[in-house]
Amino acid sequence: MIRHIKTSAILAAYLICTSVAAQDVRTLETKVADLLVQMPANDLEYRDKLAEETYSLGYEGQTMICSMVVPPGAGDDTGARFAIESLSKYLNREKPSARTEAWEKVCIGFAARGGNRDVQAFFIRQLQWIGSIASIEALTPLLSDEFMCNPAIAAMQCADPEKAAEAISSELRSLSGMPEIEAVRALGELKVAGANAYLLEMLDGQNEAELQRNILRSLASIGSPDSYKSLLNAARVSNFEPEPTGATASLLEYAGALGKDCITKLSNKICMGLIKKCKDPSQMHFKTAALLIYLDNSGMQDGMPLVVKAMKDPDKAYRMSLMQYAMHNPGPVEP
Repeated sequence: MIRHIKTSAILAAYLICTSVAAQDVRTLETKVADLLVQMPANDLEYRDKLAEETYSLGYEGQTMICSMVVPPGAGDDTGARFAIESLSKYLNREKPSARTEAWEKVCIGFAARGGNRDVQAFFIRQLQWIGSIASIEALTPLLSDEFMCNPAIAAMQCADPEKAAEAISSELRSLSGMPEIEAVRALGELKVAGANAYLLEMLDGQNEAELQRNILRSLASIGSPDSYKSLLNAARVSNFEPEPTGATASLLEYAGALGKDCITKLSNKICMGLIKKCKDPSQMHFKTAALLIYLDNSGMQDGMPLVVKAMKDPDKAYRMSLMQYAMHNPGPVEP
């Protein structure tokens, strides 16, 4: 009995020693170095494994890796950048979760540090994958920054479109230059109907071509019937020709948006007007688009009179575009 107890004690001690020996006793610095030497990884499963290892390093290990990101040309930070981006994309699959919130805090911290703008923008871009309302709150002050407004808005749109729309709308009146242009563009992409009235106000008397182009496109994307007169007038001023503000292209985009929202009467009115006005070779792509939108709204059968007339048009490209459309969108077959 005593011998049995001694044997058991020896065996237990051996197992404890073996377990201790099997534990990872590397320093955090060594763990980070061993991880980064495996970057970049091309195999997707192995990349996920490394991302999990990156997260398991905890806050201290993660910030150690983030601190290794340097401005372009200042050193080789390929491993660190790859590890950070891999973790962001990996955690995106489980967003939202406690883990995405923890990693988001790390990225926000480095995005808000200032310093080199390229490094700051790199961490802002991570928030496109794992951002939440916390990211929108952190990035809103950057909307007025000429360099940071673009990555900030992109991250805000991905984090929470509705909250992003509110934040961008509330800041728009205080913006100018590139931040104003980027904000206007974002409101169109987000289709913020509540911003339509102010965009129309901005358009009135606007002479800066790039800003005007983005206002027109955003109004077209939002697709409010209230924008009809302003968009039509802008296209008229351009003589329905290609020009820097893209007024006629925006009018066409607007007609398409109205059609998708089943406001087909107004959409068709715009299309018919463009079909009649666009006669010059430089305008034929507008005429073609207008006819196809009309046919999308009304169908081949109801649009047949226009189709027959179009097939007699001397412009070969115009006729060919219509023939291709007809092949892919045949009308109902009569019994």
